Amino acid sequence: MSEPETDVREVPLDEAMTMAVAFQRRGQLDAAAEVYQKVLAVVPTHPDALHFLGVLCHQRGHSEEGLALVLRSLDVARNQPDAFSNLGIIYKSMARLEEAIAAYQEAIALRPDHANAYSNLGVLLKAQGRMAEAEEAYRTALRLNPSHIDAHHNLGVLMAATGRMKEAVECYCRVTTLSPRHPEARFGEAWRLRLPISGVRASGPAAPGRSAAPSRSPPAGHRRRRSARSSRGCPASGRRRVVPCRTPLRRPAGALRRPSG
Repeated sequence: MSEPETDVREVPLDEAMTMAVAFQRRGQLDAAAEVYQKVLAVVPTHPDALHFLGVLCHQRGHSEEGLALVLRSLDVARNQPDAFSNLGIIYKSMARLEEAIAAYQEAIALRPDHANAYSNLGVLLKAQGRMAEAEEAYRTALRLNPSHIDAHHNLGVLMAATGRMKEAVECYCRVTTLSPRHPEARFGEAWRLRLPISGVRASGPAAPGRSAAPSRSPPAGHRRRRSARSSRGCPASGRRRVVPCRTPLRRPAGALRRPSG
C-alpha cells in the first residue's frame, strides 16, 4: 500500500524566518535548522538565516561551525549588533576572550543601548581583573535595563569579590525579587541571612559570574524585514522569494501570521 503524498506549499521568506525563529525559541532545533537551510537554499547570503543558524549550531555544541556561520552573516551585513553580541558569546565559549571583548564592543558601538552586550562584556573584564571597568559595564547594563537579572547577579558577584558585601546582598536580593526561581536567588538569600547587622564582612565563596544567554537573538533579536533590502541578502525587487515547506513544518503557536496585502 503506497503512502499518501505529503503536501508541499510555498512560504514567503519572511514567514519562513518567523517560523524558524519560533521553532528555535521553543527548543525545536531540528525544525528550525531545516527551515533556515531551506531559506539559505533560496538566498545563500540571507544574513539572519546565517546568523541564527550559527547560534543554533552553538546551542548544539558545534561552536566552530556556528562561528563560521555568524562570521559569514557579518560579511554580508556588518550593521548587526545582535550578531556581534552572539559572536562574543561564541568566542567566550572557545576561550578566545580578546576577540569576545572586541565583538561585544562592536555590538555596543552599533547599538549603545545593548544591555546584554554590556553585561557580558563586564564578565570578561572581571575575568581579566579589570574590576572598575567591569563594574561600569554592569551598571550601564542596569541603567539601560533595570530588570536585567544577569547584570544584577554579575554585579553582586563583583561586589562580593571586592568585599562590598552590603552592595552584593542588595544585588542578590534584587535577583530574588525579579526571579525567585533564579539559580542564584537562594545563594543571595543565604548571604543575606549570614551577614551581621553591623555590616561586618562575611566570609564565603562568591558565585561565578554568568554570561547572559545568546542575545535574545534569534528570539528578540529577530526583526521582520521588508523584502526589498538587497544589501542584507534579501530579494531586491520583483516577485517575492518563497521557500518550499512540507506540511510537518506548520506554523508554531504564537508565530506571526503572514502579512496581508
